[in-house]
Amino acid sequence: MNFSYLSFAALTDVGVKRSSNQDAILPLPQYSVYCPADGMGGVQGGEEASQNTVELMEKSFEDLDGSDLLGDVMAKSQVVQKAADSASQRIKQRSDEQGIIVE
Repeated sequence: MNFSYLSFAALTDVGVKRSSNQDAILPLPQYSVYCPADGMGGVQGGEEASQNTVELMEKSFEDLDGSDLLGDVMAKSQVVQKAADSASQRIKQRSDEQGIIVE
């Protein structure tokens, strides 16, 4: 099979144990970045956590749109790291506010 007309493809799966899919995917082909965010295996708040992750990743790249930094692999790596750190902090804060305990 030849899928030369595709620039990317993504797929998530709910699996056999869960009733909902908590995963999120953010394709940013204009930056050669693709962000899959796993929903944490059905943990309470997993869907919100994965959605927050892709939203912060998207915002981080949009904030740099048009910047020369986006052509630099190291700069992109730093953007990804900063966005992941921000997402982690936001997820932790929200879980603390909601009394969610993740073991």
